[in-house]
Amino acid sequence: MKSLMIIALLLPSLSFGSAKDRWLNYLIIKSGSFSSLKGPDCQAFAKGRSNLCQSDDCKGVLKNSASRCQSEDCKAIVNNSKSSCQTPACQMTLYKQASKCKDDNCKAIVQKRYSKCLSQDCTGFLRDRQEDCGTKACKAIVKNDEKLCP
Repeated sequence: MKSLMIIALLLPSLSFGSAKDRWLNYLIIKSGSFSSLKGPDCQAFAKGRSNLCQSDDCKGVLKNSASRCQSEDCKAIVNNSKSSCQTPACQMTLYKQASKCKDDNCKAIVQKRYSKCLSQDCTGFLRDRQEDCGTKACKAIVKNDEKLCP
């Protein structure tokens, strides 16, 4: 009985992924690519190390701490709180309902189906294949290699 209770407690957190995963999904839904991830923030996401971050949103996401975020979308994504979103991209990231999506990249991310992707970064990220990525940041994140960052 105890093991069932533990599994039940873990399921909500497992089903939505980490704050890092939600933020990367958000970036693809928002702009179709990881082009906004550059320099230290790209390196931080590639290595999963918040001490490399330059922006407050990067620190907030990688430390899983909304109080470290600057943007309201970052706080919403870290807290997994749809009602706190300021943009449609944030809402689509957290709703996890393809029917609410406005484009195919969003549907692909929500359904985890790379065949629906419109952008190379969407395909590369979902397939976890560097050769499918369109930006250096995507390649860095997929390979976990900060040296590939722009």
